[in-house]
Amino acid sequence: MHSDQLLEIAGTWSFWDRFPPQSIPRTVELPGSLSNRTVLVVQGVRRCGKSTLLAQLIDRYELDRRHCLFVNLEDPRLAGCLDYGTLERLTAAFGERWPSAETLTVLLDEIQWVDGWEKWLRTKLERPGRFRFVVSGSNSRVLSGELSTALTGRHITVELFPFDVSEFRLAHPGATICDYLDRGGFPDRPPGTTARCCCASTSSTSCSATCASGSVRGRRLCYGKSCRWSSNRRDPN
Repeated sequence: MHSDQLLEIAGTWSFWDRFPPQSIPRTVELPGSLSNRTVLVVQGVRRCGKSTLLAQLIDRYELDRRHCLFVNLEDPRLAGCLDYGTLERLTAAFGERWPSAETLTVLLDEIQWVDGWEKWLRTKLERPGRFRFVVSGSNSRVLSGELSTALTGRHITVELFPFDVSEFRLAHPGATICDYLDRGGFPDRPPGTTARCCCASTSSTSCSATCASGSVRGRRLCYGKSCRWSSNRRDPN
């Protein structure tokens, strides 16, 4: 796919001429700043709000949105060209668009679908320039890749969970604990489903990967294909 086409697709996801949509601020702990020597990796189960968090980073780090390249790599228009060559053409074209910008931020959503992304990103971090990278991916695929080897010492991982109680109450003013337990913490739960149905829709592999990550903010307790979770639970370790 030609570079101009890639930029056109990225333009539909980026916020060059518009503001990111309003959303519930996530209370996840983030590094104080982005770096061109390390990549920020946001991982979590599907539909827990990773894409929304990536968009929120523009304001949280006070970035110039014109200098932020955002693309969801599950876009069907990218099917058939999900390899590191596409990432190279896309970032190069974006850099040519802003030749005098001191820093450019690249936010790659659902990165796990791109073949060879870890090694491509490692080469970028080994020869740091003006690009800073943030990537997101679902647990079962990111954790099973080469993240821990190809990017050893070059990544900061943030584990994102569904809404905790305080975030849920921001999304649903006046909600009770019973409402939270009934609806669950997934931000975009399909209408008519319960928290148990939502959890059951995630694969057992995803649940296992989340449990193994051992987040400090919360523990996900998985039983087969359904899982329950509690917020603000002290880590037993």
